[in-house]
Amino acid sequence: MPAIPCPAGSVITYQAKSQTTGYLQTENDIYQTFNTNAQQNNLAVRDYNVSTSFLDQLGSVVNPYIPFQFTATLQANVDFADVTDVQKICDHGLYMETNTMPVSSTPSVTLPGSAPQSTGQPSQGMAGTPTVHVCGDPSWGFLNDPGQWFTCAFQNTTNTFALVMVGVILAVILIIAGKQKGLGIL
Repeated sequence: MPAIPCPAGSVITYQAKSQTTGYLQTENDIYQTFNTNAQQNNLAVRDYNVSTSFLDQLGSVVNPYIPFQFTATLQANVDFADVTDVQKICDHGLYMETNTMPVSSTPSVTLPGSAPQSTGQPSQGMAGTPTVHVCGDPSWGFLNDPGQWFTCAFQNTTNTFALVMVGVILAVILIIAGKQKGLGIL
C-alpha cells in the first residue's frame, strides 16, 4: 500500500477493536489516556465513540475483559509522513490504558481542502479481522481455545469467591455492629 502523507490540518478517522483489562475500567479512562497520548504527539481528538454492550459493562465487576470498539476523528497539528504513523500513535494510546494491542485501521483521511479519501484499509468489523476470545462471550468455548477457556474459568471462579467473601465480611461486620448497638440482629 503506498504511503498516504498527512500534512498539518488533515482529518483522520481511526477505528480499533480491543478489550479492557482492568476492573471497572470506564469509557472515560480509555478516552483520557488516548487523548493525552494524542496531544503529546501533535494530534487533536475532534470526536470519539466507545461502543460496548450494556451487559458487558454490568459484567465488568466480575469479568475485566470487556470487548469494545473505539472510533476517533483526529486532526493532525503537524505533518506526518504516512497515515500509518498516526495509526501507530493511536494504537499506543489504547495500549497504554488497556495493556492489549488493538486491531485497528485508519480507513479514511481528509487532506486540507479536499474530500475524504479511502486509505485502502478496511473499516473495523469487516471479515478478516482476527478474533479475540473474550471471557463471557458465548460465541466460543473450550474446543475453540482451551487455554483461554481455562484462564477465563479460573478468573471467574476467583472473582466469584472474592465477591462471596466480601459479602460474608460485610454481613459479619453488620451483625457485630448491630449487637454492639443493641439492635438485636440475630
